[in-house]
Amino acid sequence: MTESERKKSWVEDHLPLDYQEIAKKKHLPMPGRVGYGERPAVLVIDMAKAWTDAESPMGTNMTDAIINIKKILDVARQPELKIPIFFSIMEYDPSLKGITEVHTRKRPHLTKQLVKGSPWLEIDPRLERRPDELLMVKEHGSCFTDTVLLRMMISNKCDTLIITGCSTSFCVMATCYDASTLGFHGIVPAEAVADRDPIMHKYMLLNLDWKVVDVDPLEKVLEYLSQLKNKE
Repeated sequence: MTESERKKSWVEDHLPLDYQEIAKKKHLPMPGRVGYGERPAVLVIDMAKAWTDAESPMGTNMTDAIINIKKILDVARQPELKIPIFFSIMEYDPSLKGITEVHTRKRPHLTKQLVKGSPWLEIDPRLERRPDELLMVKEHGSCFTDTVLLRMMISNKCDTLIITGCSTSFCVMATCYDASTLGFHGIVPAEAVADRDPIMHKYMLLNLDWKVVDVDPLEKVLEYLSQLKNKE
């Protein structure tokens, strides 16, 4: 395949022109693609009101991401596809006994708002989470750390993880790196993740697509999920 025939990656379409020129001059290789596997699961990271409600002290308006995540869920919820769907929230015991002093010093706002029983930890109702969609409680950025996610991926024989949610610069990023380390096809629909900081959001998508996962347009991800119906 010649360079002109090779399909551009997301990062190539979104890199600033000056970065592209530097990459060409230094002969830096463009990132490859991890591609899609045979058996996907969908992960919705931390889309609770604490993050998605602009009235929350740590929240912002994530309506666009919610609409796009819901599009993915609508396809994945088709009974014939049997796609596992997982949700996560970050939650702490009110006593904070399991949290290190270093953690509370660096991120004091989390331990004040994300305590068990807080109304801010309700999954945004616009996503219409169902009772059979596992809700994982975590205390760390990655959804793989001290949760059952890896176990459930193995149990369901999943080789691909569609990663959605927030925040792009922390929990989404940490989960993507772990998914890659564990050998999963990590796929991030660009329009289905969000962050309070648009600059960090854009930078992290570039970083992730360059190094560990495929950042793809929502349309491509929906097409992949829809095509699974024909394979059944």
